[in-house]
This record gives sequence, C-alpha cells and structure tokens, in this order.
Amino acid sequence: MEQDLFAKPHPLRWWLHIGAVLYYTMGFMVRFAWPPLIPVASADLGIGMSSAGLYMSAFYIGYVISQIPGGMLGDRFGARVVIGAALLLEAAGTFGVGLSPDFWVGFACRVLTGLGAGAVYGSCVRYITVLFPPKERGLAFGLMMMAPAGVGVILPNVLMPWLSAMLTWREAFQVMGVVVFLAAGLAFLLVRDTVEETRQKQSFVSGIALVLRNRNLVFMALAGFWVMWVMVCFVSWSNTYIKSLGHSMEIAGMVMIVYGLAGVAISPIGGAILQKVPSPKKCFILILLVLTPILWLFGQVQSVPLLCVMAGTVGLLLGLLNPIMPLLTSRFAGKELMGTASGVTGCIFQAGAIIGPWLVGMSVDITGSFGVAWIILPAAALAGVLCILPMSDQQQK
Repeated sequence: MEQDLFAKPHPLRWWLHIGAVLYYTMGFMVRFAWPPLIPVASADLGIGMSSAGLYMSAFYIGYVISQIPGGMLGDRFGARVVIGAALLLEAAGTFGVGLSPDFWVGFACRVLTGLGAGAVYGSCVRYITVLFPPKERGLAFGLMMMAPAGVGVILPNVLMPWLSAMLTWREAFQVMGVVVFLAAGLAFLLVRDTVEETRQKQSFVSGIALVLRNRNLVFMALAGFWVMWVMVCFVSWSNTYIKSLGHSMEIAGMVMIVYGLAGVAISPIGGAILQKVPSPKKCFILILLVLTPILWLFGQVQSVPLLCVMAGTVGLLLGLLNPIMPLLTSRFAGKELMGTASGVTGCIFQAGAIIGPWLVGMSVDITGSFGVAWIILPAAALAGVLCILPMSDQQQK
C-alpha cells in the first residue's frame, strides 16, 4: 500500500513553515519593489505610466510561464530543489533591474524575476500540504498568505523608499537582490520534503488535463483571475494615485503600510476560521460583494485619514480572500496533484495580474486621471463573483 503522506505530520512542521512563509514572501517583495519607486525610476528611464505598468506586467509574464512547470517539478522532485533554484532566479532578475541601462533590459529582468517567483507558489503549497494534516492547513495557508495580504507589501513600501533615499533606486534593487540570494541559500539548507515517496509520473500535458477536467478547480481559478487583477492593480497603482492627489511618496507609502498591516493581521485568523466554515465559497462571494463598493470609495476620497481607512478595509478583505484559494485547491485537487493543481490554477490567477496593471496604466495615460481605474477594479471584483457561482462546495475525496 502506498504510504499516506499526511498520516504522520512532521514534528518540526511549524518551524519549517517559517521558512515556507519567508520563501513565498520574497516573491512579493521583489514584485512590489517597483510601485513605490515608479515616480523616481520612470523619470530616470524616461518612460510614461503605461510603460511603468508594463514593468509589473513583465513580472507576471514570467510568473505565469513558470507556474505550471514549477508546480509539476515540485510534485516530481520535491520542494527543496525547486524553491532554492527559483529564488536564485528571483535574485538575479531583481539585481539586474538595478543595472538596466534602458526600459527593455529592465523589462527582461522583470520577466526573469517573475519566472523565479512563479515556480515558488506551487511548491510552497505542496510543501505545506505535505507538512500539515488537513485540520491544520487553514491556519498554515493563512500564515503563508500573509505575504500577498500584507508583509510583501509593507516591506517594499518601507525598505525601497528608504534605500533609494539613502542610495539610489538602482542600488535599492541591487540590495533587494542580495537579500533574496541569501533566502535561496536558506532554502537549500532547510527545506525538507519526502521526494522519493512523492515523485509523480504525469507528463506536462496529462497533468494539466487532469486539473482542467476538475470543474471546481476551473471555476475557482477563473474567480482567482479577477481577485488577482484587483489585488495587483490596487497595490501597483495606489502609491502613484495617492501622489497624484498632492501627497508625498512617504504619505503614499504610509497608506499602503496600513493596507499591508490589515492584511497581515487578518490572514492567519481568517485561515483558521475558514478551515471550520461549511462553505468557503459563500465566504468568498460575500467578501467580494463587500469589496466592490470599498474599491470605488477609495477612488473618491482624498484626505489621508480616509485613504488609510479605505486602504485598511481593502487589506482586511483581500487578506480574508487569499487563504481561501489554496485551501480550496487542497480540497479539490487530491494529494497526488497538489503541486500541479496549484501551478495550473496559479497560472490562471496570474493572467489577471498581467492584464490589470497595464490596462489601468493605459487608462491613466489616455484620460490623464485615475477616474476610470476606480471603475475597472470594482467591476473586476463583481466578475469574480460571477465566476465562483458555478463552483461546488463538495470536497474532493
């Protein structure tokens, strides 16, 4: 009989989980290192807002490309090799942005950074699924999702303006690259996985086909496409939007730190609660319905206190949403396909992150304001509701 990977949880799983959170957080630090520096870096490079938005899209092009192979390689070879190698790519791409002589070299470096970060997600989800029994996964995923909910937003908004003021925006990227390189070394040393017992034999095509035949995973992935659209657009453009209101870059960073702190606070709590609720789908719908008017309101207020309140509310709601997606993946995929399923669904999620920042940047270039942006984001949240409706709550046996 095949060994059940989840019968005997690893005795040091919570200590190892700290590393998993760190590795996943690195991907958010490098992707969101760009938005706080858009005003300074875009002027230095001589590019407009739509081109600045393409730097975020470039990251997600690489991110989408590596999602599926990263997850499948994690299933086949275990998390250690995939996470360590992926972090090395992140480090090289991030360091390279600081050396870029023009837009296109920087664009290529952002794609490389995304290639590394994309491979981490599926392997981290698989790693947590191996480490933790089902009753503990909600909290484990909630802790992991502190990265997109807030930690990965707070740190760049604190570190990048500070580093760029003390050094230059280019040197700030180089410092970030060194930090990620050190995280790669930790991954090679500390990640533990049951490689021999979990090695998978699916081909690339057959693995994708198995996932896409699961209607629940497909509908969840389509809903996640719109959630990621909202999250990445909000984080990518809020700094620049706040600065356009006449506030300083430091004030804009402070507002986004409030957003991040709210997400960090609620993510683990939400993960633990969602593990116990009978219908995560209904929670998902309710959160998106509440989020829709809040996104619109954020674009209507101008005072710093109100911006902080609205940003904090968005952070709370997105922090609640983030753990639902890997939790549902673990319910619907089955344990043999966790890495592959995470990669395929993650690929669909991140397609929204490619399109969204570019489209919002284009709307700003065309109209000269952010008015259309605060219509696009609420519409995307409502589209996520429509996509999740056909999904069942039935758990995979």
